[in-house]
Amino acid sequence: MVEYLEQDRPAFTEKLKAAGTPEAALPVLEAELDRILVRTNDALSDDRERESAARMVGAVRMALPLVDAVGEVDIWSRSAGDRSAGKNRKKSFLLLLAGIALAAVSVIGFLLPLPIVGVLLNTISVLLTAAAMICLYLAGRFSVRSVPAGTAGDTVKTECRIDADRIYRTLRAVLLVMDQNLQQIRSEREWEARNTGEQTAAVLSQAELTLYSDLLEAACSRDSAYAWDKLEELRYYLHSIHVEVVDYSEDTAAWFDRLPSSQTGTLKPALVSGGKLLKKGLAGIGG
Repeated sequence: MVEYLEQDRPAFTEKLKAAGTPEAALPVLEAELDRILVRTNDALSDDRERESAARMVGAVRMALPLVDAVGEVDIWSRSAGDRSAGKNRKKSFLLLLAGIALAAVSVIGFLLPLPIVGVLLNTISVLLTAAAMICLYLAGRFSVRSVPAGTAGDTVKTECRIDADRIYRTLRAVLLVMDQNLQQIRSEREWEARNTGEQTAAVLSQAELTLYSDLLEAACSRDSAYAWDKLEELRYYLHSIHVEVVDYSEDTAAWFDRLPSSQTGTLKPALVSGGKLLKKGLAGIGG
């Protein structure tokens, strides 16, 4: 499973980064787990391993809503007084310019050497100076209003951005544990198969053990009479398990292969059970 994830890493991490938020990343994670499970099932030959893989992937899918791998948080804030503050700043700037201009005109009026209209010009200069002071005062008031007094009424928006590399590393660690579990299941199955095969080969009935032991003893004794007696016991044992030892005759000739011989007789008996031939015999046919 880890190998399949590593093969998909470039495309997988790109999809996670494009998803951005944990909610949008859930379908990406589910789709990747599904792909890994399909490829794993194709690679596994044992049904028990497939079932275990499906159960583990199912458990991981159930835990996906718990994804918490936030890399950074984007924050947007918008004050309720932003628009009015902008207007106040604009008014303050215009009034400041007007005040400066009026003050400049007033100063110029005082400095002009015009004795004929001096009294009128002085009066106008005084009025312009008063107007300039009023403009500067209002500019200061609007300037104060343009500064936000606090955060009350502000609108704040936050968005959690996922860490694609962290999610990949976490998923890889989970799949590594799943691979180890599957390997453990495979090892147990192989051990059971070997153990079952050994037991099947080793377990014999008490009658079989006794018969084989006696035959081996007869072979070691070099006593032909003793060996013959033990061979006769083999006939009795086969009869006890419904296998008949059949000698050659005209009625049983179909159960034998025949060879030319100096005399007619059984060379190897046939084995029959319930009227069905289990093993053909061999008979010599005299000329």
